[in-house]
Amino acid sequence: MPLTGQQFKSFQDALLEAYDQASLQQVVRIGLDEKLDTIAGGANLKELTFNLIQWAERTGRVDDLLAATLKENPSSPALRGFAEWYRPNAGSGSGATVTTQQYNVVGDVYNIGHVTGTTIAVGRKASVVGSTGDKPDAAS
Repeated sequence: MPLTGQQFKSFQDALLEAYDQASLQQVVRIGLDEKLDTIAGGANLKELTFNLIQWAERTGRVDDLLAATLKENPSSPALRGFAEWYRPNAGSGSGATVTTQQYNVVGDVYNIGHVTGTTIAVGRKASVVGSTGDKPDAAS
């Protein structure tokens, strides 16, 4: 599912605030198993993030990019804000099958929702008590 223009801009702004070029290269290499200079180029960080998000849209990996960037920088208010806002209404009332999967990211659990195979939402679910192997607490 392609991003709207506002979603694209918000994601780009969040990446620009959360990462410099060197750290973004690491996220892409480790989190996506890709080389940033191979999949997206640009004369500066703004062009690079623009081209990276375009690549992610083209290859159906927007949600993978978001999950990887959140995993590496979960305390970024910009990324967290974008992730919580990025919730298209796809599937509501459409009869589509909705499923969710939880990902533990440095002490927080994130739900990633899927509507008939398309990931639609990433958001903080609950705090994790103890180590990453523990279950989320029920208080959230």
